[in-house]
Amino acid sequence: MSFQLHLRMKKAERAIERVLGLVGRRGYEIEKILAQPSEGSSGIDVTLTIQSDRSGEVLVRQIAKLYEVEQVELTDRESDSLSLPNQRKMK
Repeated sequence: MSFQLHLRMKKAERAIERVLGLVGRRGYEIEKILAQPSEGSSGIDVTLTIQSDRSGEVLVRQIAKLYEVEQVELTDRESDSLSLPNQRKMK
């Protein structure tokens, strides 16, 4: 099964590297990466195409916990999209 993750991230040193490391450590295979500056903000939009027999919903919840990730959305051919904003509150 192949699915895509669409991330909105803060610009931070090694932020994309942390996301890619998490995906790899969880056993998902990345097929394609697209990263570009977000329109109208100081963030980065990242699209990952992932191949795996495992569900992407668990991965979405794990990525959403990363500090730099502001929003993550899962899209695949078999279901509607799942979108999770980062719920962390700043002190």
